[in-house]
Amino acid sequence: MLTTTSTDSSLTLIFQDSTIVAMSDGAKAAFAHRAALFVRDHYDEYRDVRRVNIRFATSRYAFPAAALGLPPDSTSGHD
Repeated sequence: MLTTTSTDSSLTLIFQDSTIVAMSDGAKAAFAHRAALFVRDHYDEYRDVRRVNIRFATSRYAFPAAALGLPPDSTSGHD
């Protein structure tokens, strides 16, 4: 299950899937980073986001948008 919230220029994804929760901390961190990059590449309002927060039932990760960079080919719209 995935829940999203967006407030104060932050976007939060909350993963509640027990398979993800059972991952090691390192695997969760890598999954969280991939999820944040997916947001960067697919969320139309990403330019207004300053932080992408990824949360699991037992841990959370935050990625400043400046650290994620711009989406690839940021000059064109999404197909």
